[in-house]
Amino acid sequence: MGEYKISAIKYRPKKFEEVVGQNDVTSTLENAINKGKLGQALLFSGPRGVGKTTCARILAKKVNLHEDKNNDYSFNIFELDAASNNGVDHIRELNEKVRVPPRIGNYKVYIIDEVHMLSIGAFNAFLKTLEEPPSHAIFILATTEKSKILPTVLSRCQIFDFKRISVLDIKKKLESILIEQKISYDDEALFLISESSEGSLRDALQILDRMINFCENEITINEVSKNLNIVGSKLYLDICDEIIEKNIPKVLLMLDEIILNGFSEVNFIIGLSNHFRNLFFCKNNNTFKLIESSEKLKEFYLEQSNKVDITWIRKGLKIINTFEINFKNINNKRIHAELCLMQISSIKKEGKNISKKKDNFKNDNKLLDTEKNKSDVNTKNTENLVPKNNYKAKENTKSELEKKSTESDKSINEVSSYSLASVEKKKIFNNRKINTDFSKSKPTSQKNNFTQEDLENYWDKYHNHKQQNKEFNIASLLKISKPKKNGNIIEYSVTSDINKKELEDELPELLSYIKTSLKNNLIEIKFNTDNSIKKNILYTPSEKFEKLVELNPSLEILRKKLDLDY
Repeated sequence: MGEYKISAIKYRPKKFEEVVGQNDVTSTLENAINKGKLGQALLFSGPRGVGKTTCARILAKKVNLHEDKNNDYSFNIFELDAASNNGVDHIRELNEKVRVPPRIGNYKVYIIDEVHMLSIGAFNAFLKTLEEPPSHAIFILATTEKSKILPTVLSRCQIFDFKRISVLDIKKKLESILIEQKISYDDEALFLISESSEGSLRDALQILDRMINFCENEITINEVSKNLNIVGSKLYLDICDEIIEKNIPKVLLMLDEIILNGFSEVNFIIGLSNHFRNLFFCKNNNTFKLIESSEKLKEFYLEQSNKVDITWIRKGLKIINTFEINFKNINNKRIHAELCLMQISSIKKEGKNISKKKDNFKNDNKLLDTEKNKSDVNTKNTENLVPKNNYKAKENTKSELEKKSTESDKSINEVSSYSLASVEKKKIFNNRKINTDFSKSKPTSQKNNFTQEDLENYWDKYHNHKQQNKEFNIASLLKISKPKKNGNIIEYSVTSDINKKELEDELPELLSYIKTSLKNNLIEIKFNTDNSIKKNILYTPSEKFEKLVELNPSLEILRKKLDLDY
């Protein structure tokens, strides 16, 4: 067995130009070296396997090679693992070594990997050296968790944020490696490997090594999906076609086959949500670019998305998301997955229903128009036939109104008291009651005389009614002062213009009630503002104490002696 190197080491970049997916960081570092404006304390942060340590090594070599490209200055590079060297003693030892200048070259470069693993004591011991390092020293700190590093350390470093590598960039890198090794492959298989790596090129290369050993000279989508325990895109397209056709038995049989092939239910549901996401993105030209897949698969996604409307896809995504969240709390994963598929298959397409609703709406309008015309004719006929002084007709109309009110009461009782419909019906019913109580009689030419006592009596009744309806704000405003009778004009004083505005909004209902109750349609109500009126409000403890001090000033002396708040 010869010497074998894994792809992550074999294809590790040796120049900034070879680094994948980090153009912003590499170009900034390149310019800083060329212009001689590189900081002495750098922090590289980002997810795993995106090139932090690789860029640190390239930078460490380049700062010395800038002067003389013929010599190798790799012995000026010192790498420390903060996970195992995280104590105060390790950092003190490092501080002593830093003071010694390099024997050859310009810089000694210290790469501290996983720097967030250092203890707080170690960080504090390192602060002074990091803030004022010797001119011949450069520190490069690498971490996957920047949030765990002390702010005092972050403020002393130039921070470079490494991003996740895109699926397309990873796929291109894998493609170049397979072409070099003369191994055939499917585009979909490489996309699946790239998606599984979650933005980490190192993870993608590890998976690729596995696939080369498993598939030998041909990497196919079926072999990759089987090895990674991930359902392939073709299976999702097939099962989604059956879901759209509402063929639930076929959908369940396909799920059974997927589970028998060793795929987990959880991974299947996660993959299904990603499939629906791609269908959703197909509905708009701008979001279509967000689909990270081969051109061939994109065409299949677009073709399938045209079979359904965007509302159907959105409802499906919502169902899948709910089931995905609840997966960890369910013991029987299979039934949970089956129920999810059954619910999605039962979603109704809205295109046909909308046209039906429109037709029904048109028919309802026609019926309403015909009924309205009939009612107009009937009312005209009854007006001509019934004399004005026919009291029996009035009694009949009253009895009809009473019947309607009893019917509405029954309809409220028929609905469950715990449903939203009952709440709405009760609300409408209460509003109708108020209207019949206070504004049922149309104004007639009544000029009944009334006394101040009658006025106050009905005013209080209106106030009590508002309290029963839980309109406490209006009720409290009606008790600020007493209404005063001045002929047919009722004057009422409030404490501010805001209170006046609120009562003016209530005026139509209040005036209707007062006119009806006192049998006088010439009544007017006028609101005035009077700041001298004492409000009927609840006082705070401090306000109560101030009031007591006004009555007895010696309480203030007692408060100071006892050192009390109030």
